[in-house]
Amino acid sequence: MKCPPSLTALFWGGVSGLGFAPYHITPLSLISFAWLYKSLFTSAHRFRQGWCFGFGQAFACLYWVYEPLTIHWPRFAALIPVALLLLPGYIGFYAGITTSLQRFFPSWGKGPLLFATQWTLAEWGLGHFLTGFPWTLAGYTWNRPFSILQVAAYGGIYSLSFLTVLLGALLGEAWHRRVAGGGRPILAAGLLFSIAYGGGSWRLSTVTYRQEASPLFMRLVQGNIPQEIKWHPALREQHLKTYLRLSRSSAGKVPLIVIWPEAALPFLFTEASGLAEFLGRFLEPGQILITGAIRREKEEERNSLLAIEATGHICALYDKQHLLPFGEYIPFGNFLPIRCVAQGLGLKDSSPGTEEPYWNLPKGPALIPSICYEIVFPHDFPFAQHRGTWLLNVSNDAWFGDSPEPHQHAQIGRFRAIEAGVPLVHVTNTGKTGIFSALGEEIVTLPLFTMGIKDSVLPPCTQKPPPFSYCGTVPLMLILGLIALILHCSARKRETPYP
Repeated sequence: MKCPPSLTALFWGGVSGLGFAPYHITPLSLISFAWLYKSLFTSAHRFRQGWCFGFGQAFACLYWVYEPLTIHWPRFAALIPVALLLLPGYIGFYAGITTSLQRFFPSWGKGPLLFATQWTLAEWGLGHFLTGFPWTLAGYTWNRPFSILQVAAYGGIYSLSFLTVLLGALLGEAWHRRVAGGGRPILAAGLLFSIAYGGGSWRLSTVTYRQEASPLFMRLVQGNIPQEIKWHPALREQHLKTYLRLSRSSAGKVPLIVIWPEAALPFLFTEASGLAEFLGRFLEPGQILITGAIRREKEEERNSLLAIEATGHICALYDKQHLLPFGEYIPFGNFLPIRCVAQGLGLKDSSPGTEEPYWNLPKGPALIPSICYEIVFPHDFPFAQHRGTWLLNVSNDAWFGDSPEPHQHAQIGRFRAIEAGVPLVHVTNTGKTGIFSALGEEIVTLPLFTMGIKDSVLPPCTQKPPPFSYCGTVPLMLILGLIALILHCSARKRETPYP
């Protein structure tokens, strides 16, 4: 019995999802893209074929989206099927658009080039439209070899997505042709991989670093407080004492900066009178505490990041700007009849901040702060205008339990470090807390679900910013858009069958 094409596409989409963290079986992603490209030659329903593949990939990668709903199980149980189906269905739409627009050519090179170009443009659209969700980009399937990751320094993560899909499409072209010219696409794929690998290796061997006069010594604190009890009124003081105890532990060198994760303070900051002064008393003179906190300003709740000095003075403040849909605000809540449902479930809208994401603290090098999900947007970091010497991302991944989400979150942040040529400090409540170098190397890490600290010197940034940090994603998208336009214009009105 022959398997229906839609189920086959779902299967191969799911297989491609194994390329993402924590599995990183990149060859499976390449083979899956090869199958998808090959299947389009005979598919009578290309949009459906692409949608099913995209749904399967997103479901395999993002099945953990239901985890926050299980924390308050009775209240949100009915929404679990919606969460599991709605997001993959939406992401699948972009894959369906890509496959429905595919055209074929008598020569073997133009078809794979058009497919990879359109897929990358669709990923860019996924990262921007309706506030964007660029989580399942094909480029994130690479974890090794390390040289390949450096492609992101030149064109960002979207350039690595383009490379990934083009390699898969070339293999699909060879798969389709088999004997009749199938060797040429394989040779082209090998040459393309060799060029990318060589370029990355050259960067690794020639990069130089900016030397700081006084390297920044910091402490990362992972409290490992389960989300189920985080805001329990009777346990809030205990949670705060846990973070204070970890911050002051050991008799070694005193860190200049201590960093707590997103919403580490189990109080509404603006309603806890004297909290900043209280925290300052636990700091050494000249020391700075950076912590996440929920605060209220003009009756609006904000997800914030604060830098507090030993005097209790708040020397820097950042409010999260890119809010999480359905988690921190209700999309189209003023137009669709879902706000009343959300309020009935106890969901509240947060307000986005307006401050520029750039901190120049009294001590230590400048940095670019971000909170949680903001790190997934490569276009949100103004590297060319204000290039801080490090990136800071705080998060609370306890919402997602023992799932792939913390691994994927850290992997995504790793590419922001490569794109900017600066180290990333990633601090979470339950893991994976760690530091990535300016080349994406994992310097230190705290395992999932462990309470502890990591003391480390901040790695240096590169002497010269990578090309991507000057121009961002726009030039690559313009080039790809032009390529797609030229290929569509040159395509025959009736698709020419392959020999």
